[in-house]
Amino acid sequence: MVFSFTSGGLCWNCLWWNYRLRPSSLLVKAKTEPTKTQTDSEPAIPPVKASEATNAPEELKKEPKAGSSQPKAAAKKAPEKGKEKKLTKDEMEVKVLEYMRQQNRPYNAQNVFDNLHGAVPKGSVQTIMESLVTEGKLLIKEYGKIKVFLVSQSLVVGGDDATALQQEVDEASKKRKALGNDLDTTRKEMSQVASKHAAAKEAKESAAEALTLEARAKQLKGSGEEQVEESEVRAVEAAFTQVHQTWRKRKRLCMDTLRTLGEAMSTRTDQLLEQYGVDTDEDCGQTLPLEFSQ
Repeated sequence: MVFSFTSGGLCWNCLWWNYRLRPSSLLVKAKTEPTKTQTDSEPAIPPVKASEATNAPEELKKEPKAGSSQPKAAAKKAPEKGKEKKLTKDEMEVKVLEYMRQQNRPYNAQNVFDNLHGAVPKGSVQTIMESLVTEGKLLIKEYGKIKVFLVSQSLVVGGDDATALQQEVDEASKKRKALGNDLDTTRKEMSQVASKHAAAKEAKESAAEALTLEARAKQLKGSGEEQVEESEVRAVEAAFTQVHQTWRKRKRLCMDTLRTLGEAMSTRTDQLLEQYGVDTDEDCGQTLPLEFSQ
């Protein structure tokens, strides 16, 4: 072992490594006796002074146990966390029902699984909730493939009041439905009465018209005028219709000819009428009857 010396004595660094690597008995011997490889020219290791020992590092002040080397610091193992205890089927059912009762709002199975942070397996949540529906503790509403669950209000604090209110709502709904039916019946009856009034009014007007026609017929019969046969009236009407149809046809042909001529000459129809001296029905104060004007 090689030691180094300073102006104040033995180097503390060398002494420390000698202390760490050799037993205490050899360390004491190294302080008092020269080593076998030490020559006469090398001075003996002086003893450690008390004043220098007070300035030694803390590691040197701690004396090691005899016959033992400095043990290495063992890494402290963190205590392993125990695995969470798995819930039984009854405990999972109670946990799901208690959560639904506390929240008192609609959830589907995925919402309950997420909000319970996996305390109950996802596959068990759906089964448990459907089982609670069968027991009447949960209510279910299906929207296509989505199933929404709600705790029965009888299990919620104040559930009796909610049940009473629900009964009142049901009774009010029945009364409203009955009143709606009565209203529909009343409307139908009013419609029938209005139809009867309209029919009565029409009958009254028809009767008045019939009386007017009868009075007119009596007046004509009592005037001594020549009676005309019905066949003669029909013949006159047929001749009247034929004349007016011919009138309409010839007027249309004339006006179509003037329009075609005006387009070819780039002249307005009224200018052509004035140029050729054509008199229209309006100029003569004659118009076709309404039934022949179309």
